[in-house]
Amino acid sequence: DSGGVVRHPLVVAAQPGLGRVLAMAGDSTWRWVLEGQGEAHRRFWRQVILWLAKQEEAGDNQVYIELGSRRVAAGAKLEVAAGLRQSSAEQSEVKFQASVTLPTGETRELALTGSTDLARGVFRETLTAGDYVVQVRALREDSTGELALLGDAQARFLVPTRDLELDRPAAEPDLLARMARSTSAAGGQVLAPEELPQLLERLAEQPIEEKQEIVSRYTPWSSWPFFMLLVVLMSTEWWLRRKWGMP
Repeated sequence: DSGGVVRHPLVVAAQPGLGRVLAMAGDSTWRWVLEGQGEAHRRFWRQVILWLAKQEEAGDNQVYIELGSRRVAAGAKLEVAAGLRQSSAEQSEVKFQASVTLPTGETRELALTGSTDLARGVFRETLTAGDYVVQVRALREDSTGELALLGDAQARFLVPTRDLELDRPAAEPDLLARMARSTSAAGGQVLAPEELPQLLERLAEQPIEEKQEIVSRYTPWSSWPFFMLLVVLMSTEWWLRRKWGMP
């Protein structure tokens, strides 16, 4: 609830197990076509279908990346796999080079091990919240012995901001009881939920206490003793100056 407006999700996506699920709270995307947004309508549903089929990175590029998840908890590890869409005996010595760009802009190398069909690795530096980019390059030695680029690909995953208040949303009775005991001198006490009506009745029976704040200022130089002291000091000074013949 923000500013009195209740916000509801329009599109919800999840990845249970190895599958993907997407729910959209709307059935009027066909109106986009009537409003002249036919290209946006086609692009939206094409991307939805490709994402559900895990083919969002598909295209002419023969290098692909598979992420264990697109949303990773802070500090958790992420499994990364890469391979070629069309492998052959000629490409048996393909080498994969992978790196991950952190939300801070820094880059970390990611080691991938395995066959040409599928090389795997694990990325663990996910402490910073934000958007991460995984980049993979496939290289193969040519006839001259140099590494030639077969293709590259990239994929993104997100580490959401950690909300400490929501890490343990359930109530902690022991902690609340200790807090009540520490404030027992001021009336703190532990009550069961069913005791709430009795507490409200006791509070209603108590007389209303009114507090009035009175501001008072005290300045010693505005009082008569200070004035008399000042007169005595000035008179003494005058008398001593006359006695010693000072001007």
